[in-house]
Amino acid sequence: MGAILYISKAARPVTHGDLTRLLDYARQRNEQEGITGVLLYSEGSFMQYLEGPADALMRVYAIIKANPMHFGLIDLVREPISSRAFGEWSMACHWIGAGGAPPLSDNFDLLASRMAAAVSAKSAARELLAKFWTAGRHAVAPALMDHGQARLQRHQAVGVHSRAGD
Repeated sequence: MGAILYISKAARPVTHGDLTRLLDYARQRNEQEGITGVLLYSEGSFMQYLEGPADALMRVYAIIKANPMHFGLIDLVREPISSRAFGEWSMACHWIGAGGAPPLSDNFDLLASRMAAAVSAKSAARELLAKFWTAGRHAVAPALMDHGQARLQRHQAVGVHSRAGD
């Protein structure tokens, strides 16, 4: 099994109705594919964590990338997982308000407990997801910079090692 985490920008202002329709479609598709996860929305930005069998994950992710509801999709983390963090939901959702309570959230207490457990899993994807959960899109920017720098360093180290063997 694997997990994918991405972030994107809404192509236009998202209403409660837009998000409800999107969730209805996503939940049906994800149930058919055996995918679970959570979608977070904050001030025009989406962050989504998907988990499930690799082949199904790639099929669902291809559909998501083609959706005109968002743009600027950034694939943040792809990682193997040994167990699901959001197995109760074909797609949980939480709308992080700019300055107050979220207007849309599924089983908030259960979802909050899953988010807390996700942080302790020592996963880059779940750590970024937790930051977005707690403070919205503005809290993620510094973490994305740190994540990007660490990723670049890993790629440079791999490049150095592969050149040394040439």
